[in-house]
Amino acid sequence: FFLLLCVCAEMILLGQFALLFGLGVVVSVVIHGLHLEHNISGSVDSGLDSSLSSPISWVPITCGCGAVVTGYLYPVVDKLVSSRVSSPGDWPQVLRVLIGFIGIAYASAKLPFDGINVEMSCSLAAMAVGLWVIGDRSLVGFLVSLSIAMVGTAITQYLVYSGVYRQTNPDFFLIRSWIPSLLFSGGVAFGNLGRLLAVVRLELLLWLWARERERE
Repeated sequence: FFLLLCVCAEMILLGQFALLFGLGVVVSVVIHGLHLEHNISGSVDSGLDSSLSSPISWVPITCGCGAVVTGYLYPVVDKLVSSRVSSPGDWPQVLRVLIGFIGIAYASAKLPFDGINVEMSCSLAAMAVGLWVIGDRSLVGFLVSLSIAMVGTAITQYLVYSGVYRQTNPDFFLIRSWIPSLLFSGGVAFGNLGRLLAVVRLELLLWLWARERERE
């Protein structure tokens, strides 16, 4: 039975990985489409192989991997801080946060960010923090999402500085000023999804254990 329980745990982890990665890819494609429609999507240096350097070829995979890392990171940090996973809410709440994340991405495409626009940048940052208030409210979630935003922004700036990647009409150190807010809200969305999947995984394993105990 122990071997069967280990196999079930591995299968559930693989399913969690597939769900996070798949949603990350789908959401990135939607966001890229929104930005492409409004002519603000990132473009790569023309000296590189277009088939490999086009954002549509590597951005979805990168976002999928980022969703997996975020989804696993949230419950791990929760356990390190408080020895338990913070309550992520139910499926409708998690889905509302994901939809809110897409809404913030849509706002980043629609709001006028031509030149340095502090008011619009602050408005989008307020939306991102509001999403955290609605869907999380934990200090761990805020700090992890803030770290994700900082690291993601630094990586994007490095790609720009190295000439691998650039964005149209940059207004914040050669990138768009909404990128930190978008990454923060993405951390909240996929982090809470990872928390919920961790709780579901634990409940399934406990259910299997209880069924085996009943048989004995």
